Amino acid sequence: LLVVAPISMSGKRTVNHIPKQDSFTAIEKFKLEVMNILNMEIHNECKILEISMHAKKIFNDFNEHIENRLLEGGEYYNIKSFANKALEHSARLAGTLTLFNDVNAMCVPPEWMYAGITILKYYLNEHLRLLHNQNQREDEGLKLAEKLVDWIDRKWHEEYISLPDIYLCNFSNKVRDK
Repeated sequence: LLVVAPISMSGKRTVNHIPKQDSFTAIEKFKLEVMNILNMEIHNECKILEISMHAKKIFNDFNEHIENRLLEGGEYYNIKSFANKALEHSARLAGTLTLFNDVNAMCVPPEWMYAGITILKYYLNEHLRLLHNQNQREDEGLKLAEKLVDWIDRKWHEEYISLPDIYLCNFSNKVRDK
């Protein structure tokens, strides 16, 4: 699964933003190409794409890149469940790009292998960014919990405390679910 979670644009959007005509043209071209592919006569034979020698070298170099970063302490160690599948994903992307570009292609060329790997590196970076953001939120939650415990120790003199009591203290806007 290739996951992306865009950075929020809240507070940064303008009402006057109008997409460029090039965007509409590119989307229309993409739509027409997909429609052409979908309207092709389909044969029930399995097509096997070979990988060119140069594309295979790029693929093998990417394998080394990934493997070296999966070791404990490596860049991808904390996302190894996804990073372990990086080679398969990049090859699938390269094959898809190859066939989208030329439905009769017999071989994945270097440029599409490189493109598939480039896309996959984006997803690896997204996993790292999302993990970092999750860790930051967990750290913020722990800090807030520590502050709440400290506040209860210093200020609360009753035997029990309820959520409404917490809502009324200075933690009200941080504790509530949105």
